[in-house]
Amino acid sequence: MAKVRQKGWWYPYIFVGAFGIVLGVNLTLLYFATSTFNGLVSTTAYDDGVAYNKEIAAARAQEALGWSGAITLDGLPGGSDGAWPAKINAQFLDEAGQPVLRGMSVTAQIRRPTQSGYDQTMTLHANTDGYWTSPVTLPFQGQWEVRVVAKLEERDAAYRMRDRFILTP
Repeated sequence: MAKVRQKGWWYPYIFVGAFGIVLGVNLTLLYFATSTFNGLVSTTAYDDGVAYNKEIAAARAQEALGWSGAITLDGLPGGSDGAWPAKINAQFLDEAGQPVLRGMSVTAQIRRPTQSGYDQTMTLHANTDGYWTSPVTLPFQGQWEVRVVAKLEERDAAYRMRDRFILTP
C-alpha cells in the first residue's frame, strides 16, 4: 500500500524556493555592484575641493577687476584640407570702457570639443587697435572652443574668458 501524503506537503518547498530566488537575485546584484563602476570620480576629493575654492576666489578676483571682454575667431581665406588659417582676437575693457593693452600676459588655448589631440596653446600680442591677437592654423573647419587667460603682472589676478566658435572660411 502506497503512503498517501498529507495535504499541503509542498508548502515548505515554496518557502525554500522563494528564499533561494531572493538569495540568487541578491548575489547577482552584489556581483554587479562590486565588479562594475564604483562611482568614485576622484581619489583626491579633498584636494579637488580646495582647488574648487581657489576657482571661486579667482572668479571673485576677476569680478573685482570690473573688466569686460570678448573673443572672436575669424577664419582667413586660403585654407585647404588640413590647414585652415584663422586669427584669434581678444579684447579687454576696464571699468571706464577703455582697452587694456599693458601690464599683462595673454595666452589662448584652442580646443576641438569633438576630437582630442588637436589642442593648441599660443601667446596673444597687443595691437594698437585695442585687441590682443594671434594667428593660428587649424586642421579642421567646424566647432572650436577658445579659452583666453589674461594675467596681470602687478596683481595676483587673472581675467578668463571662454567661448565656442564655428570656423568657416
